[in-house]
Amino acid sequence: MWDNNYITEEIRSSLLNDGQFQFKRSSNSLRYGKCPKCERKAVFISLDEPWVAVCNHRNNCQWTATTRELYPDIFSNITDRFLQDKRLTEEESLNQAAKAYMYDVRGFDPKVIGETFFQEKIKHKTKNEYYPAIKIIINSTCYWKRIINSRDVARNGAKSKIYKISEKGFKGSGWIPPQMTFEKNDTIIITEGIFKSMSFLHVKDSNDKPMKSIATLSCGNFCTDIVKEHKDKNITWVVAMDSDIAGIDATRKHIQKLKDLKQHYKVMFPAKNEDWDDVFRKKALNEEYISDSYWRGLYHLADSAAKKAFFSWIKKNQFYSIFNYNGMLYRYSIEEKEAASDFAKDVILEDIWLNQGDKVNIHVAEFNTFVKTEKIANCYPNFLYVERPINADCDQLYYFSVDFPHKQRKTEHIGVTGDTLNSPKTFGDALLKNTAGGRFDGTAGDMRYLVSKWLDHHILSVRSLNFCGYDTESKSYIFPNFGYHNGQRKELNKMKFIDVNKCNIKSTSDLHLTSDTNFKNNWIDDWKLANNLNGMVLLSWWIGTLFAEQIRLDSKDWPFLEYTGEQGAGKSCQIGFLWKCLGRDNYEGFDPNKDTKVAWLNKLDQLSNMPAVILESDRVLGDKNAHNKGFGFEQLKSLADGGELRARGQKNGSNGVNTTKFKGGLLISQNSEVDGDDAVLSRIIHCHCTKQHHNNETLLATQRLMKLSVEDCCGFLHQVLSKENELFNIYTKKFTELQDKFYNRNPSLQMRLITLHAKIAAWAWTLPTIFENKVTFAEVEKIEDYIYSRAVSRQQRLGADHPTVQIFWEKYDFLNEQYDRVNKTTKIYLNHSNKKDEIAINIQHFIKVCNEEHTERLPTEAELKKLLPQSRRYRFISKKTVRSQILCKPVYCWVFSSHDNENRKLS
Repeated sequence: MWDNNYITEEIRSSLLNDGQFQFKRSSNSLRYGKCPKCERKAVFISLDEPWVAVCNHRNNCQWTATTRELYPDIFSNITDRFLQDKRLTEEESLNQAAKAYMYDVRGFDPKVIGETFFQEKIKHKTKNEYYPAIKIIINSTCYWKRIINSRDVARNGAKSKIYKISEKGFKGSGWIPPQMTFEKNDTIIITEGIFKSMSFLHVKDSNDKPMKSIATLSCGNFCTDIVKEHKDKNITWVVAMDSDIAGIDATRKHIQKLKDLKQHYKVMFPAKNEDWDDVFRKKALNEEYISDSYWRGLYHLADSAAKKAFFSWIKKNQFYSIFNYNGMLYRYSIEEKEAASDFAKDVILEDIWLNQGDKVNIHVAEFNTFVKTEKIANCYPNFLYVERPINADCDQLYYFSVDFPHKQRKTEHIGVTGDTLNSPKTFGDALLKNTAGGRFDGTAGDMRYLVSKWLDHHILSVRSLNFCGYDTESKSYIFPNFGYHNGQRKELNKMKFIDVNKCNIKSTSDLHLTSDTNFKNNWIDDWKLANNLNGMVLLSWWIGTLFAEQIRLDSKDWPFLEYTGEQGAGKSCQIGFLWKCLGRDNYEGFDPNKDTKVAWLNKLDQLSNMPAVILESDRVLGDKNAHNKGFGFEQLKSLADGGELRARGQKNGSNGVNTTKFKGGLLISQNSEVDGDDAVLSRIIHCHCTKQHHNNETLLATQRLMKLSVEDCCGFLHQVLSKENELFNIYTKKFTELQDKFYNRNPSLQMRLITLHAKIAAWAWTLPTIFENKVTFAEVEKIEDYIYSRAVSRQQRLGADHPTVQIFWEKYDFLNEQYDRVNKTTKIYLNHSNKKDEIAINIQHFIKVCNEEHTERLPTEAELKKLLPQSRRYRFISKKTVRSQILCKPVYCWVFSSHDNENRKLS
């Protein structure tokens, strides 16, 4: 007998402390909880069996939820609770966890299913990892395993697997409950899955006997061998597949097989978007639900529009209705209401859908004598939800799935504005515009009926994001084609959005990432060899950027990374490869030279917790003659703090303003260093790539990395996001340690430099966990030391001239004055001014003199014109014409103060 209180006690505690409901305790129950749907204080749940909460206003509200839905964390990783119990051995803990999973999580009664399962493990298909699971024997040729913990399901990428002992496996067969027998005149329910069949074993039939059920194990398989073995026992086989397209199609095939075997059969389906075992866990798999399920069996499998109209009428008793038949909209209307009412009295409902006998066709024929059935659309538009954008300027959209009668055509999804639903013409125009040939020919009355059916009840609302990545409100990663929440991967549902703890979200971004849950980590060896310490810093920053919003919430800011280097040093290859690791192929970044201001602001705004990579921006920064004058790091310095990108007035006539904030990380990839004031430079971590470590081995390593496809690399994103909490805990712990460590090594370092460099170094300490010890702690210590050296170098850079300006003044100091030994005089070559407090330089003349002296590393004219106004050693005064003491004529010069500020500081 199962006697465990781990789960129930935790559920009771959660219910008693749940501020959402604010229950009042009454003996062994909780009452007067606030209903999430109707907001009345009417929610009730038993403390003896705390599995389902219901709203007592069933006629108007009908809200219900299992505690598994309300508190998923209690049920998600159940093995952990038992492994923490020091009184139990590991084997005992796993056995207890398996029982808790079956009895508490799945809700099965030990008296009904007994111990038809065993505690087992599932091995990952590629990794040397084993996950706790339950095992159920199917027959002598195969068995089934199902993973217990949701965390392990995410890591494995699949919930369950059937293992073959022989080649035959389960084809033509299925799972039969161990104690079940096949008797004459039995009714046997055939479901798709084992847990679905187990659910029916708990339900009593009309004779107060437990129902009998077997499982085909997939909708494509049918238990032909089992049926043949018992074909002479006058058994009624009830096909009970899922109510989706695949389940309905499979049901038709299964029925044909039963007809071929001359067997009695019935059909039933669960309600839309429900599974038999979900209904069972809600305590709703009762006589009424099963009766409705038999009706759904006839309704969904009707072989004509007229027959489907009949089933709709006999259940709903409506004289007018619109329904879907074979992917098209039909309308039926009954004008002879008295004849219909008299006919309804003669129809015995049980004969119609519980017995599913020959009387059905007789009733349908009579029904057709007073009903008119017409097609009003060549497609089936099914209203799904309202999409509500986070951008207040965008219209909310009403989303529909549109099916067509041709099975080879895929379902289309469209979003239309509210005014589209005002008339049949506007709706018909929207179908023609947004689908391949969809048409609506209904009347204004038909349109009013449909709009009422779609909107006059609880409407599903979906929050849409105009970016992809991390959403701070739901604390989830939301991408257009998948998501992650609390380390668990979330797939799009059939309606193309993600359900995160009852919060419906979707991303409307057009960035669809290639995705895989299988992480191949062997590339890290080539990465270390090819890219050295700079590459490891880049990788650490890249990983940290996947947590930028959480970092800013925790400690304000996330630094920019500047990645410079000479041509051929490998910057582009490294960045392109890391994009592959996020599932984005053939991409490096964007060049602001080629974009308008609106365009590059949009590109900064479209990603959250992902890198925005700016390429070759040094060509425009500070250049007053540049075509694109909107881009500059001075205005972007607040982005490290997640600052405001832009503000726009609302289009609703008010004085409201919509603001957008930067949500990602900024990577600057260019040949020369960024110039700016100390506030900008102190927010930048700088790495400079060279070819010094390049050799034949690094070349081969780079070539191997470049040969890897995006499919080979994209499992990296899953590896990081599935370990979200674990990695962030490592980071927060190491960040605190490294701040103190860097400060103690050099107390004179600016605190901002210490903090920002310590953040990247802290993420380097997550590499052994991500790459499963293929990065050693000794290697991380070297990365940490290198990042510390970058902080020291950055402090030296603050207050000093840009390296290009330093080179300029070095050339000036070397070439301006030369001593003439013959005349014993000093000759001036570069300074055209004869004033002692000024230096006047003509740029073209300066370059000519340098070229004549064959000096190396000469800055270009464009670089000098861009950077000289920020000169710190000699303060820039103006550009003007001076009387040259060298050429003895007027010359246009850049004029600087001759006071040496740098040497004055040193003296």
